[in-house]
Amino acid sequence: MPGPIPETSPGRSPSIEQIDPGVHPTRDGIPPIAYGSYNARGHPMTTIDLTNYDPMDRDVQQCPFAHYAALREQGPLFRHEQTGMYFVSRLDTMRVVLRDTDTFSSKFSSAGTAPPAEVMAQLSDITRQGVRRVDTMLTIDPPAHTRYRKTVAAAFNVRRIQALAPRIRELADELIDAFPLDGPVDYMHAFAIPLPVRVISHMLNVPPEREADIKRWSDDAVAALGARLTPERILEAARGVLDSQLFFLAQFADRRENPRDDFLTDLVGASFEDADGTIRQLDDAEMFSIVQQLMVAGNETTTKLFTEGMKLLLENPPWWHRITNDASLIPAVVEESLRMASPNQGLFRVVTRPTVLEGIQLNKGDRLWVMFGAANRDERFFDHPEQFDPERDNLSQHI
Repeated sequence: MPGPIPETSPGRSPSIEQIDPGVHPTRDGIPPIAYGSYNARGHPMTTIDLTNYDPMDRDVQQCPFAHYAALREQGPLFRHEQTGMYFVSRLDTMRVVLRDTDTFSSKFSSAGTAPPAEVMAQLSDITRQGVRRVDTMLTIDPPAHTRYRKTVAAAFNVRRIQALAPRIRELADELIDAFPLDGPVDYMHAFAIPLPVRVISHMLNVPPEREADIKRWSDDAVAALGARLTPERILEAARGVLDSQLFFLAQFADRRENPRDDFLTDLVGASFEDADGTIRQLDDAEMFSIVQQLMVAGNETTTKLFTEGMKLLLENPPWWHRITNDASLIPAVVEESLRMASPNQGLFRVVTRPTVLEGIQLNKGDRLWVMFGAANRDERFFDHPEQFDPERDNLSQHI
């Protein structure tokens, strides 16, 4: 994490030169790793005991990279005894898993932990008021995934993307213009969170007064991923998902009666080809699944990239100065930020049939967590993986 910001005179924000870039990302409370200790290739030497490794521990989540390095060192697969899940942390093994969708399925709806018994009745009461859960984009395998993706691409077409770009710049300018001139800026809440929310709201033609709901609904949709929730939060998130369903079902109905020049109208009218070749329109459950995933992808991962990318630039002032003087370097900086930050730290896969992976027997129903955040710092592929280097030769080889 960045070093402490030095005191400045009243009315003056710290400059980039006042950020201490020398502090290596680490957190108190993470057991022993010598972050200053590297081998001949510049790879971190780890001494972490994985016996009681808990990926949901708050300290681990705040800075998981030492544990990721330890996972990579111990082997291509790590079986987490508490959950029975296999963690995939090496890049080459991960590519095998991601490419073999017949054996390692994206349909991970059964991969999560069941809610506690005391909330099941209330949870059922909430969910039955909405639409059924349906797998579409992220949670379905080819060829069905390809058919859904084709349908969404037809709705979110080149013309609509080109029309969206100027508005994105306007929204960014509006937020930046609101930054205080005489003090520090809360970058997260002043820019990194609201910009993606406003862009998604604009894309979905959601009224400005409902923008806060878009953020809340996005958070509710992914609340249970990578976190332990209290019974109260489980029910709160379920109510939020129901609220978002009811809102967008009304939007779908409105677009059928009153078509507009917007994405939702295009989605309502889009054609979808079933496996048997039948052409039909998407139903409400399918459309909501797609819209929900757009909300989450647009909010969660973009905000994380904005914040982690800014942190990396603050830790590497020369690159800050270089991109401010040469905008052509920005794409490379974004790629390296994606590698190091991994806004999506990982996804689940479910084994569909008995198979052997890296010499380990896996059975149907076994669950895998493919850890993008670990693989993107794999020292077997990236020299000095803990260093921010937008000029590395294999810049785009990350997941």
